[in-house]
Amino acid sequence: LAALDTPITTNSSDLFGADSTTMGFGPGETFSLNDLLYGMMLPSGNDAAHAIARTLGYQDGDTDQQAVSNFMDLINQRIADMGLTNTHLVNPHGLSEDGHYSTARDIATFAMYALNYPTFQEVIGTSGYTTAGGYYVSNTNKLLNQYSGIIGGKTGYDDESGYCLIEVATRDGSTMISVTLDGDAPDIWYQDNAILLDYAFEAKAERESAGRQITNAQVSYRDPDAALILAQSRGGSSIGAVPNASPSPVDSSATPAVVAEASPLAEATSNLESSASSGNRRVSTPVTVIGAFAALAVAGFCGWMAYQQSQRRKSAMIVPSNALADDIQD
Repeated sequence: LAALDTPITTNSSDLFGADSTTMGFGPGETFSLNDLLYGMMLPSGNDAAHAIARTLGYQDGDTDQQAVSNFMDLINQRIADMGLTNTHLVNPHGLSEDGHYSTARDIATFAMYALNYPTFQEVIGTSGYTTAGGYYVSNTNKLLNQYSGIIGGKTGYDDESGYCLIEVATRDGSTMISVTLDGDAPDIWYQDNAILLDYAFEAKAERESAGRQITNAQVSYRDPDAALILAQSRGGSSIGAVPNASPSPVDSSATPAVVAEASPLAEATSNLESSASSGNRRVSTPVTVIGAFAALAVAGFCGWMAYQQSQRRKSAMIVPSNALADDIQD
């Protein structure tokens, strides 16, 4: 486990050029892990993501590159243990790179898992943060103070992936997650997520008032801690299989828009719907969801959560969640 007060000292390998979004530190500065999480999530600090990965992945004698590689191995094992078959991450910051990809579906599913962590919710919902050393970072998510019931979210961009956004909101005891990839700037990508969230809340309310049941396919993930326990307790175990589900085919042409519901307790199985597609188009994704699965994600937070088991709200188990909206059609 890595406590939030774990000290991390930066070095030259953590620095990025002026064309990247950064926290803005120099080499030889020391921050807490908590400080760097805010530096990674709020301004999309690629430097902070790299420093976290390099430090937490380090083993005796490693070069910086080897340490980061170790960290990414931990993240990808975590992803496999959850059964997310359309995601593979090569770097901790999420910038496009060969072999680095995810889908709107996987990102939304991972977001449901991430909501188990109170610290994650706190970070994504923070407008601004000042580190112990006086660095101030602000949240790039414009929807944060503009959408009713917003918990938070994560922005991401690079030339290959376009504008990527994940948002989480809650109303009347329901928590919804929206994900869009390759959106339109400057404001349409935010409007798209607001529309998706509104639709999800309204459709669920209409379904419940009419007493209708969910008819669409549901997607689930396996709690990665349960997979770890299984692997340790029984030889020859298969790790990473999705319970009661088979991998969905990748749609190379569909618009990547997904809405998902997470219950207030963030259960491990949740209904996942698509407003415009299956949400399974693979794209390289620039978002750092603390490992943020790079729009969430991706890269640093994912690994951070693997170290933060003491923050979990419940033990490893899979339970059904409240369902989302009924029959969302293309």
